[in-house]
Amino acid sequence: MAAAVERAVAEFGRLDAAVNCAGVAGSGAKIGDTALAEWERVIGVNLTGMFLSLKHEIQAMVANPGGPSGAIVNIASAAGLVAVPYLSPYCASKHGVLGLTKTAAREYRGKGLRINAICPGVIDTPMIRGSAESRPEVAAQSRQAAGGVLGQPGQIASAAVWLCSAGASFVNGESMVVDGGTVTH
Repeated sequence: MAAAVERAVAEFGRLDAAVNCAGVAGSGAKIGDTALAEWERVIGVNLTGMFLSLKHEIQAMVANPGGPSGAIVNIASAAGLVAVPYLSPYCASKHGVLGLTKTAAREYRGKGLRINAICPGVIDTPMIRGSAESRPEVAAQSRQAAGGVLGQPGQIASAAVWLCSAGASFVNGESMVVDGGTVTH
């Protein structure tokens, strides 16, 4: 992450916006059956990876020419808001992403930085398709989500673009749910 941020700053002279999107779901075991290595892998990618992204992006945005400025969007999950059986490492990591987002927003508010999160529902991605093919409970959850309609990656991208725009200049520390109304049930 340090190298990626350094490269962006070297190429563009500053870092104005960043969207952090990384996630692995895990094996889908109950907590008592989850291996420590599986827990550490999911937490490492989903939460530690997010921390490292934030750390280096914030450092660059604080050092922007003309003073601190920028917007960061962390992709969490609706599973960061509710419990999803068999996905304890994933849920814990995405709950953690929301905590990191709120903490960073509080630490850097008033310093020209805005930091928000998006909580996607079931989105038509290779991760969801692969999980649904190998685990019947994921396929059932996917059919139940948002009336059986899967969200599209472009819908999440549009929300991220808006959160990085001047139109969202008064939005900070929020967790925007983009799930077709699934969490409201």
